[in-house]
Order: sequence, then structure tokens, then C-alpha cells
Amino acid sequence: MARDGIEKVNNSISRIRSAVRYIRSSPQRSQQFNICCEQEKLPSKCTLCLDVPSKWNYTYLMLETVLKFQKAFERLDNQEQNLASNLNDGFPNEGDWENAKVLIKFVKTFYEVTKRISGSLYVTANSYLGEVFSMQETLDGWSKSSDDCLSVMARLMKENFDKYWGKFDKINMMLLIAVVLDPQYKLTFVKFCYSRVYTLDKVNELIGRVRELLNRMHLHYQMLDSTSSPYSSSMTQILNDIEVETCKANQAWLRSRYKFLKYLEEQERASSKTEVDRYLEDSLECHTSNFEILGWWKMNSSRYRILSQVARDVLAIPISTIASESAFSTGERILDQFHGSLTPKIVECLICTQDWLRASPLPIEVEERLEELEDLELVIMEDPGVAAAISNSSTLSL
Repeated sequence: MARDGIEKVNNSISRIRSAVRYIRSSPQRSQQFNICCEQEKLPSKCTLCLDVPSKWNYTYLMLETVLKFQKAFERLDNQEQNLASNLNDGFPNEGDWENAKVLIKFVKTFYEVTKRISGSLYVTANSYLGEVFSMQETLDGWSKSSDDCLSVMARLMKENFDKYWGKFDKINMMLLIAVVLDPQYKLTFVKFCYSRVYTLDKVNELIGRVRELLNRMHLHYQMLDSTSSPYSSSMTQILNDIEVETCKANQAWLRSRYKFLKYLEEQERASSKTEVDRYLEDSLECHTSNFEILGWWKMNSSRYRILSQVARDVLAIPISTIASESAFSTGERILDQFHGSLTPKIVECLICTQDWLRASPLPIEVEERLEELEDLELVIMEDPGVAAAISNSSTLSL
């Protein structure tokens, strides 16, 4: 039953893809489609885009655009009576459009999350926990949906989701440390999220592990730091500045200032609270959309001198080093006449050659250029003749 629902969605996507390819295949058809858009008074300035079947995010973008032109497609179908016969998979029907709407609703959340966590121009490590638990709640809700197609897809994805995130003993502690180092969240957010999944004993155990790891990291960075006293550097700097700018008549004030700084230093040493304790006990920062976490740690580096160094290194870790365009690509798992035409001996030779090149001291680049491959896939999808030419040239070269 589950596979039947998925198969129906796949067939619907295939018919919509064929219709888009048919319209984009000639200027005359594109012009006829534009006339249908004008007749339906569609205000959108979007143009039809063809997806790469092995990349789900391109499929999402194609469906998102196509749904805006559903009425134009239906008008074109009514005007051109032989349109369905010109398409191998047939023209999209009402059921196909409904399946597309369901898939868009399902995929949009994951598309947006993938783009956010794959960013390279901003910190992503601190957003991991919120994104994961929002996806979990979304899947839980959809798995109970009255829509059979939506619930089937949600349950299948939930099984894969639990393999990665559902095991308590395999939680990535460094990602939790990154969340704790966000002054908007700290340990409170970790406890809030996991209390909705695990028992109180499990949550307390996890909180203890996170706090112990943060203390160990703080101690390690403190040992590496050459000036362990939080007041020694500031005290020296203040005295040096005042000595330069103040005359000898103010030496009594300098001595008073010096004694006060020494007193603060002794008080800090006598206190049992560490930077970690003080940080966790301080109130949470107000959550804003434009909050600059690195800027916050820079401004508060004098309060949390060692902990700010920990935050600097931990928050530099990206959640994912894979571009969102390739995160859920199925290109490597497709076998067809182009991907599966190599003999076992040729495959062995290629693997050995790549291994030797990687081990070579010379800077030889053997990684594939994903952007060029994506462009090539688009060309192949639009013009099957190009694929045949590439296949023939590859055969001759072998």
C-alpha cells in the first residue's frame, strides 16, 4: 500500500515533467503556452524550469513553478486535442496536480531547512537542534495525516530520520555544545527539546554529559592560555595607560586602583564559580532574527575570556559541508545505460588509478566539478541527442 502511494506520486511527477519538456522543446510551443497564460490572466512572471530527476530540490523548484501555471496547462490541453498523444506519459490530469500539491507541501519544509543548514556565510552549528526537532515534529504530524499519500511519505522518511537522530547513545555532543554556546538557548533549550522525546532521567543524564564536556573544554583552553587570570591583562593595560596619561601627583589614585584590581582578582579566585557556571546562570538573550552570535561573543570576551575562545572554535564548525544542491542527490545511486556501462575490470582500473592519484605528493585534482555535471545533466535532459553523442565518444575513447 505504501509503495503504491509513492508510485502514484512518481508517475504524476513524470507526467508533469514530460509536459514541461514538451512546451520548452520549441519556441512555437512556448509562445502558444504564453498565450494561454495571458488568456488565464496569470500575473506571475516566472518561467517554466525543467528539473534534474536525480536532485529532489530541482524537482521541488520545478513543481513550485508549474503549479502557478496549472490553469494555463489545462487551457492548452483543451485547445490542443492531440497533446496527450504527443507525450509518452500522457498529459497531467487533476489527480497529478493534487499529488504535486501534496509533494510540494511535504518537501518545502526540508528544502528550506537544507538551505539554512548548508549556508557558508553565517554560523550554522547553533541552529542544528532547533532544525532537527522542527523536522521531527513535522514528520510526526504528517504521519498521522488523513491524507494517505502524505502519511505514507512521512512514515517512510521518519524511519530514515530515526536512523540518524533517534538513538540516544549516538547524539553528537559537539553539536549540543554549539547550541549551549548560543546565549539565546544555552542548556535550557537542550532540556526543552529532549524532554519532548525522552524521560526526565534521560534528559538529566544528557544535560550532565553536556555540562561535563563543556567544563572539560573550558579547562583545556584555560591550560593553553598563557594568562589564566581574568584580570591580569586588563590590570596591566589600565596601569600602563594611566601611567602615560597621568602625572606623578596622581600616584596615590594609581595605588588605590591597583589594590582594587588585586581585590577583584582575589575574589574571583576565591569564588567556586567558573566562567561556565556564570555563563549558564546568566539570563538568556532576547531571541531576534538578526542576532549576531559571533559579535555577541566578541563583545563579551572580557566577561568570558576563556569561554569565548571555546565558542570561537566550536561555532566555526559547519553542520554540513555539502551544498544543498547535492545533499539529497540520488545521482550516484542510479544505474542506466550511461551510469552502469563500465565493465568490472574498467571499474577496478579507475578505482586503483584514483587511489594512486590521491596518494601522489603532486597536487592533482581528481574531484568532479558538480556545477559542470549539473549543467551537463540539464543539457542531456533537454536534448537526448547530446546524450547519444557523449555515449558514442566515450565508447570510441575506450
